[in-house]
Amino acid sequence: MANELQSYFESATSIEALDNILENAVATGVVGAANDPYPLLKIDQASGQLIFGAENIVLVTGSDWVVNPYSFEQGWVAWDDNRTKKGEIMVPLGEKVPEPSQTGIGWNWTEQIAFQLADVDDPSMVIKLCNSSKGAQKAFASLLAAMRSRPDQAHAAPVVRPFTSSYELKKFGRTVWEPKFPVSDWMNPETGARFGYVKAGADAAPEVD
Repeated sequence: MANELQSYFESATSIEALDNILENAVATGVVGAANDPYPLLKIDQASGQLIFGAENIVLVTGSDWVVNPYSFEQGWVAWDDNRTKKGEIMVPLGEKVPEPSQTGIGWNWTEQIAFQLADVDDPSMVIKLCNSSKGAQKAFASLLAAMRSRPDQAHAAPVVRPFTSSYELKKFGRTVWEPKFPVSDWMNPETGARFGYVKAGADAAPEVD
């Protein structure tokens, strides 16, 4: 377990450097994922469930996942009318994001974010949120804000309990689902130690029977 966690958090970025990156990202505004082997986390718009991978595995509501604080990415993505990806520009959080206009390609670019999550009970199971929806961008911003106000410096990895919420888009007569990542605890990415923090408040995952 310890080796798996160390591998998951492996990065040349120190916690001190991470804090500088977070401060600059909040000050300048983030925009957010490069191709890699991790299964993508997404929402089944029919059921509202969080699912991941080619097999559409349902993520259990109330389960704990630890966010890799060194995995945040920001950038742009372009889709055509058939929802086929035409282009993507992604960089690690803290690096300057190229403007799409610099490509000389006039696609309809949209801001995109990304980060990795590992199953706390099985750190070898790593998934990735890579999304350009407004809901995902709000969740991304909330995580960055939470990390800046974490209980101490060392516990820099948020442990979250993902779930979805919804609202009605009356103009188009449909339900829009958004991902939520409320923080339930904090983890030290260097040791894997838990802080034992439990967040109170309205933005919490529903109870599981």
